[in-house]
Amino acid sequence: MRLRRVVAGVVGLVLVGCTTTPQPQTRTLASADMSMPSWHSCRVQWTWEQDQPPPWAPDGLLAVAVFAPAMESVGDNLEIWRFHRRAGRDGAGRRFSFIFRSNEPAYQQIREQVLTHPLIVRLQQQGVMQTASCRDVSYWSGPELAATSDPAWSPAMQEVWPHYIHGVSRMWLELMKMHIGPVDAERSLDELLQASAAAHETISLVWQGEGRHALLHHLSGVFAYQPVLIRY
Repeated sequence: MRLRRVVAGVVGLVLVGCTTTPQPQTRTLASADMSMPSWHSCRVQWTWEQDQPPPWAPDGLLAVAVFAPAMESVGDNLEIWRFHRRAGRDGAGRRFSFIFRSNEPAYQQIREQVLTHPLIVRLQQQGVMQTASCRDVSYWSGPELAATSDPAWSPAMQEVWPHYIHGVSRMWLELMKMHIGPVDAERSLDELLQASAAAHETISLVWQGEGRHALLHHLSGVFAYQPVLIRY
């Protein structure tokens, strides 16, 4: 019974979504050594109409069609990565971020591929996407593995958390690939957006139907089913 209450609390927390941005912290600047891995990010801001729910659906298409090929192109020079999704009625709005740790040449290659990708250009031309950028933010960059973790966490958690969220992000990406299907010239932009929306709905059902056991139960099991304090 205690485990069920804990899991229910975790579910409630996850469904709220991430709507906050970490506050600026002092970070160590990346080394001048071009081969040293450091954190970088590419972000897009989607158009979010007033009085409408957040448009979550296009994230999957962008991950599959743009970010995944960019990752593959740099191979082992990409050390670790994750996705971040947030929605808030503020300056950042409905934003989708690809955050990754790589050396400088790999970052520049990913940046070029993302910002010049035809899909990015078309989404902006049609007003679906407002902005796209790849740049380092002072408190989201640096060579340390913990550099982009929440500074409120313990040092140990900051250091190991990137591995956890990398695995979660990879799982989500693979699900999106399965349900969106091939992204090629045979499918129009409207068809791809519809496929992404359908994939979002399907994966939401997977999360709601299987997340409790496949994800939360087994996550709890790794930590020996210890109680978790949920404050939200």
